[in-house]
Amino acid sequence: MNPQGLSHSKFFRIVIVFSILFGFAWWNPAPVDSFLRGVFHTVFSPVEKVFSGVAFGFRDMREFISSIGNLKRENERLSEENVRLLAENAGLAFLRDENETIRKTVGLDIRKRFDMLSAEVIAAGGEGGHGFVVIDRGSMQGVVTGMSAVVGEGVLVGVVDEVYPASARVAFVTNSESALGGVTVGSGTKGIVRGDRGLGISYSMVLQADPLSQGDRVVTSGAGGTVPSGLLIGSVSSIRDSGDRLFREASILSPADFGKLRFLYLIRKEQSL
Repeated sequence: MNPQGLSHSKFFRIVIVFSILFGFAWWNPAPVDSFLRGVFHTVFSPVEKVFSGVAFGFRDMREFISSIGNLKRENERLSEENVRLLAENAGLAFLRDENETIRKTVGLDIRKRFDMLSAEVIAAGGEGGHGFVVIDRGSMQGVVTGMSAVVGEGVLVGVVDEVYPASARVAFVTNSESALGGVTVGSGTKGIVRGDRGLGISYSMVLQADPLSQGDRVVTSGAGGTVPSGLLIGSVSSIRDSGDRLFREASILSPADFGKLRFLYLIRKEQSL
């Protein structure tokens, strides 16, 4: 047979077969369709496995890369949260330690806590007689500026601001020029203790968010290092908003009667407890 004729015969048979298959596919009876799918998947099964493996591999790789990114972001979030908690805990620990120190010093026998020098008031003056007093102790007795003056069991009444050889001047905490750091016992609310023209004591620069109530005891915070911490200034008697409404102010009622002081003590140094 002619090779060319044989080739045409084979091609013709192939065309006939595909035409029949196409006809069945177009007709699409369920058994034929199922048979054709079976033949297709059987013939191309190796190729399907390869492509399926590649597809699943790409999917798994994408999920793996995505999981790495998510894990990294989660680690970064946890790291930031850990830093925030550490800072918060450090702040709470500082406040707890500070309040514990204040609780230990408030009410402690003043004679055990400090080395003190007794003094007698020999004169008074300034702001209606409630601005300062002059005492009978001076540089010859070891008095220096910045010494705290207390009465009773640790009630702060003023600070030495002028020293002479045999006498010294003590500016009251009610003096307009007096200003020192204060803190409430228990809540730890901080503010500035200022004199009010010799008439009283104010508590200013208290943050609106900080707790402050009538009756709260205010003691010295020790800020600045001149006046020891834990000396009683007085109790909060009234509270009001500041002019700019960013802070609150309060009046402090001291247990000391500044107009009747005759004796007081100067704190020379703090004893080792």
